[in-house]
Amino acid sequence: SFLKPCQYKRPASGEAMLGRWRMDIKALGNCAQTLGTMIKYGHQCQVETQSIISVFHAFSSARQAEDAPDCLGLLANLSRLFYWICRTSSNISERMHEHMSGEEDEDFVLKVLQKMWVRCVDNHSMLQSALEGRKGTFATTSEAFERFCTDDLDRSVKLKLESQELKDKIYSARMFLCYVNCLLWLCMPVQSLRWKLRDIGFKRLQLTFELREDELLRVTLSTVRHLADLPEAQQCQDLIRFFGENLLGFLNSYLQGQLAQSQLRLLLDAISILSMQRGMQEFFAESDVWSSYQKLLQSPPPSSSQQEVKKINLVCLFTLGEVAVHPCNRLSWVCKSGDPSTFYPPRDAFEPYLESLVKDQDDNMRTIASLLLTMFQESKFHYPAVEIETTFRSILEWWMVNTTAQYEEQRELVENQLEDETAPRRPLPELLQLAITRKREQIALTSMETMQYCAPHECVLALSLLSRLALEPKFKALFKDAVEPLLGCVCAGIWPEAREAAATLANLMWLPDWKEEKLVCWLKFDSPNCIVVDAANCLLPVKTGNPKPVDMGKGMYKSMWGIEFVEGSCITLHPDGLRTTHIPGTLASAPALDTLACTSKKPYAWLGSEPDSKHFTITCWFYWPASPSPVDKVLIQTSPKPKSPPIASLYIECEEKEDQHEWVWILVDRSDVKRVIRTPRLMQGWHSLAVVSSTRNSKYPFDGTKFFLDEWKVELKHVWMPNDFHVIGNSTGTYEGGEGKKPFGLITDFRIYASTLNDTAIKAIAQSTDTESHPDEIVRMIAQMDAATILAQRLDVPDTASECLRALGSLATLASQRAKIYSVCGREVLRMLDSPHPMIKRQAARLMTNLA
Repeated sequence: SFLKPCQYKRPASGEAMLGRWRMDIKALGNCAQTLGTMIKYGHQCQVETQSIISVFHAFSSARQAEDAPDCLGLLANLSRLFYWICRTSSNISERMHEHMSGEEDEDFVLKVLQKMWVRCVDNHSMLQSALEGRKGTFATTSEAFERFCTDDLDRSVKLKLESQELKDKIYSARMFLCYVNCLLWLCMPVQSLRWKLRDIGFKRLQLTFELREDELLRVTLSTVRHLADLPEAQQCQDLIRFFGENLLGFLNSYLQGQLAQSQLRLLLDAISILSMQRGMQEFFAESDVWSSYQKLLQSPPPSSSQQEVKKINLVCLFTLGEVAVHPCNRLSWVCKSGDPSTFYPPRDAFEPYLESLVKDQDDNMRTIASLLLTMFQESKFHYPAVEIETTFRSILEWWMVNTTAQYEEQRELVENQLEDETAPRRPLPELLQLAITRKREQIALTSMETMQYCAPHECVLALSLLSRLALEPKFKALFKDAVEPLLGCVCAGIWPEAREAAATLANLMWLPDWKEEKLVCWLKFDSPNCIVVDAANCLLPVKTGNPKPVDMGKGMYKSMWGIEFVEGSCITLHPDGLRTTHIPGTLASAPALDTLACTSKKPYAWLGSEPDSKHFTITCWFYWPASPSPVDKVLIQTSPKPKSPPIASLYIECEEKEDQHEWVWILVDRSDVKRVIRTPRLMQGWHSLAVVSSTRNSKYPFDGTKFFLDEWKVELKHVWMPNDFHVIGNSTGTYEGGEGKKPFGLITDFRIYASTLNDTAIKAIAQSTDTESHPDEIVRMIAQMDAATILAQRLDVPDTASECLRALGSLATLASQRAKIYSVCGREVLRMLDSPHPMIKRQAARLMTNLA
């Protein structure tokens, strides 16, 4: 109540009135300091921001007067109060201009702050020029400095250079700069404020990093830590990078003895939170944070207790663990440049360090070290699922207990002193409602908030390991009980953990079948516009020409499935051709700042032996017309080689005999020998085709290729097709060059497996009349849990959005989900087509293609 009526405007004359004014100004500063401290520690105080802005405005206007005092003590305390009001607010934009009159809007507030900031910058530059380096003595004087060396509230009183009053005034100037600078940082993640800050012309927003006073440095570092934890700040990649660069600068200063030990924990905390973002993980790896942390770990702070050293080591391990799980740093097929099999931190140094921590007395240290070592030692997972199930279950169950999605339940147990009990898991619909409410009310759960009750860093690492296992067909069945908790984590977990949960779900839908059949390509052709949708979620096919949709009532499966290849039309599966032994890892991860080229530097690395190049299966349905045109019909073409054109490896050839056309199948083997297959006469209608390539082994006792047409089959012993699938539906895609004139016609449900299917499985495909037996059980199960709505809630943070978009793109291969996905996030995805983040742009484009 004192703030509003206080007479802060300086009277024109009268010593008694001036004395009263000075008392009021001091009292106002003390009041602002007290209120700021109360708000900082969570006490609710109703402060009208209009009063603060009015004071700022008055002093920015009165500064031109020759005898106007600086009042830096008041301005510093008011800026501190305003900072804490905004920092603790869930909506800074509203908080800034509440209680304002009609003419005093958000722009007015920012313009006032800009004048305050110019004053801060001028004072800082003047003091930096006057002070001689680290000694703190005055080297030069200027007219501005002489003017500054006067009493804060009475310009007529000169201050001596070494007086305490001048030191206090200098500290107030720096405090003023620190809080205004940090306040402007708080505004930057707010989209409606960010562009206004740019247009108004705020500059030099790094100055607070130059301040070294303990209290001010603590404010700076805590602001960085606070912002790094906020989802909305993650949209400002330049801001996050700016923070990372300066924090590493502080770390180097500490290692050189130029930074106080008292700020080390806060500095390391801020770096560990920044390291949760994938872009910063790449940056820290490029900056060789491992070398800096090695020096720190080898020379702990001399005056710290053993407990404090343990905490420092743990926070360092948080950062190193987060950096280590970035896809570029742990997956052998993901890399921006150089050798993708080079990992960071260097395994030869990092693994021995982790092994030394496995026996540590601290549970957190042991947990992180064990998770990372398990993740690095992939040879442990080169065995069947049954042999690693115990390890898998232990990691999954530990994660389900410690996930940040259980934050509210865990907090309630602790507050009720029931730590030994297990927190109940809320039903998925309740968690979805919680996610919707948080999004609507702009409430964000942060890692620092959950640290006391959950294990945010450890859970990110655990999910990174699970997401790697989810890619492997042999382990997918282990995840049947994990899908609901993963979706719950996407709903209610902190954004880095939600990112890893979404990545795990997307990986489950990559080669999506429970039966370990390794489905690597599946062109359903289930709607007129979804021609280049790969339901195996492995490829990004490219259409050439204009294939025709199936005529109404003529298609397969409810008369809707089918695409007719005509002259000049075809589909390219992969620019370099698809080989079942070299599956592209393009869609197996989605770091927001990377491109698809980064995620496919090498083929996917299987956990175990690679598929045999002679073990694959091709299945397809095709429609035979009543009067087919008498030209060859190419189904599959290989990729071109240097000095070797592509060849049609599977096609139908027209033979003319006695004025009649006879159709035979041609299979070209690995020696380029044409193998003629004469089948029963094709009747009008749909037919099932399968080509099964195998070598003799315990599971499949045949050496060669089996060709199936409906119920009929033929065995070609010691004959194998090339494992090279480049174009389907025609001989080539360049109609202008006179080619592309051997279209296959109407086909649907085209699949390629990197395994040999047995005769029973082929028969089941030939006899299927609906989609219930199709190998998309995983996608259907995830869709039934309202995954589309859940994933659409977490598109606010770029890191999480890229993985959610990847999962949504895979979910959109299911026709029943397309309209729903567009209804819950279609407009938002359209905006993301212009995202500055390369992977978000590409994943949004893939999703829109699959929805089309």
